[in-house]
Amino acid sequence: MEYIPFSYDVLVYRSIFAIGAVVAVRLAFGAIQRRRPLAGLHRQLIGVTVGVACAFAAYTLYVLMRQTSENSAEAVCRANLQVLGRALLQYGAATGKYPPALHWQRDITRYLTPEEANRVFHCPAAHGSGGYAYNVALAGAPLTDIPAPSRVLALFDSDTDRPDAAGSPADVAWSRHVGRALCAMADGHVQPCRREQTADLVRAH
Repeated sequence: MEYIPFSYDVLVYRSIFAIGAVVAVRLAFGAIQRRRPLAGLHRQLIGVTVGVACAFAAYTLYVLMRQTSENSAEAVCRANLQVLGRALLQYGAATGKYPPALHWQRDITRYLTPEEANRVFHCPAAHGSGGYAYNVALAGAPLTDIPAPSRVLALFDSDTDRPDAAGSPADVAWSRHVGRALCAMADGHVQPCRREQTADLVRAH
């Protein structure tokens, strides 16, 4: 799924909304300033109504397009984390432990196709070239040391803009996807995470 940059949607639909609003205001002031006869004033009021309706329709389209764009970005992000979570598990199956934090991307890239390696490390809703960070508490931990991997954070949305980003829940971009972040858990599944869940998602070893 290709993600359409949100900035273009904002530019187009805000422009349409602004044009509709300007038309409505211009017609309203024209009617007041010229003080036309009653029939002319009715025509002006109809024009104002049409202008307001155009502005409202443009704003509605803008809101819908924004929601569509956000949903598209979240879907791509979820797919990326699913691929990364799968590669993390493949690394664990081969080595018996989670990768070190220093070069976790390099270590799991061998389990990605070239096409996946070129795209999955970047979240389309992130600023810059980054997107995800690795839970440093898992670095080098044996798989057998994680009794409930479905409840332990492994990879998460982060604003840390560098390769092999690693950190703690303090580094999670909690509001990236409409007030929440997407996280890949240590068992490979992906779920939305909120700040209040932090205590349930971290395991220090």
